Amino acid sequence: MEGAAPLWVEKYSQQHQRPYWVHRDTRQSTWTDPTRNAAGPGGAGRARPAAAAGRVSSRRVATSSSAQLPRGWVEKSHNGRPYFVSSTGERSWERPSSAGAETANPLHAAAAGGAAGGGAGVHVVGGGTEASAFTCVGSVAAGEHYDAASRRWSPLAADGARGGCAAVVVGQTLFLFGGSVTDIRSYTPGAGWAAAGKYRSTRLLNRLQGVQCPGAAVMDGLCYLCGGADTSGALSCVQVYIPAKQSMSHLADMRVPRAGCACVSLNNLLYIIGGRSGVCSCSSVWYSSVEVYDPVEDIWSRAPNMGVARDGLAALVVSNRIFVFGGNCKNEPLGTAECYDPVLEKWEELPDMSTRRHGVGAAALPDGKILVTGGWDGARLLSSCEALDIATNRWSAAGEMTHARMYHACVCLSG
Repeated sequence: MEGAAPLWVEKYSQQHQRPYWVHRDTRQSTWTDPTRNAAGPGGAGRARPAAAAGRVSSRRVATSSSAQLPRGWVEKSHNGRPYFVSSTGERSWERPSSAGAETANPLHAAAAGGAAGGGAGVHVVGGGTEASAFTCVGSVAAGEHYDAASRRWSPLAADGARGGCAAVVVGQTLFLFGGSVTDIRSYTPGAGWAAAGKYRSTRLLNRLQGVQCPGAAVMDGLCYLCGGADTSGALSCVQVYIPAKQSMSHLADMRVPRAGCACVSLNNLLYIIGGRSGVCSCSSVWYSSVEVYDPVEDIWSRAPNMGVARDGLAALVVSNRIFVFGGNCKNEPLGTAECYDPVLEKWEELPDMSTRRHGVGAAALPDGKILVTGGWDGARLLSSCEALDIATNRWSAAGEMTHARMYHACVCLSG
């Protein structure tokens, strides 16, 4: 193509409705035009090798040992490769260069019902009740907004009952998917709710049905919906929603169907975590496995398994690590939590929550804590919330929602 670096070829992804570039020799691929910041044969920007079959290919970035690290960062080594850790716990293969790296807020959150990007306000929408598990019959209609300073909840404009839903944030807009309905709804502070398209089961016989309990995440302004269930069971499908066009496209399926899984985006990859093989618990298999999707190459690989199999979990990314909370295994609600470090490629146990929570939500707070909301403890539906301080690894009470709920959408939204 005109003006391109000789070794890079521009292609176009119909599913994502956008161009990408592939290196002729290394087969590296990137959404970012490498001719704008080319740096040798490997390119620069977000170029990376395609993930090798069976495991994730971590992005390795050459570093200069002569450059001084920003305050709060230290250099360590793993298998002979240097990596860098900040005082907030953020990890990176790339040597940090920003003088303000220590004080910058590195939070990027994604909940089991959705993903969140920035902002001081946690918004909770929908959810199932103890009478309905996670169907719309008896589901919670009222939304709520959490103020971290006062630890109090206030009403959020309602948009109808919807259990087993997922939400993501793109810019200043919340997009709500799933439940037993097919309508996609958007919410913008000051403008309220609006129609935003359709999200249906990919199964031919069930194509007019909604999808319950999918995993959802945002990457590069696009919304990814993974797995979930319809009336015939768990789904392995992955769809991408393009907000500007209010359209859905199909991507490569996951390796196994996953109902109640979690989905987060990290380092330009999607991590699909946990879930179970069906809706009926008597015949389901619970997963501790993690699948990783490269949207540029449209291929899947694997990451290390969690320590505990779980569905109905919450997952989010903070300081370049994946945190997971609660869930359910073999009909036993879980109070455990884990953290995945993509640099070291391993999971670590975190302190247990004070309460077991199945169908829990989670979002990152601006003070470096992680808020977890609601769920089911095996005997009752929960309105209680608690927060994990990732600097001290300690839990604290974080108020009570007005409505008890499980399998709800929980995101951070500014404005």
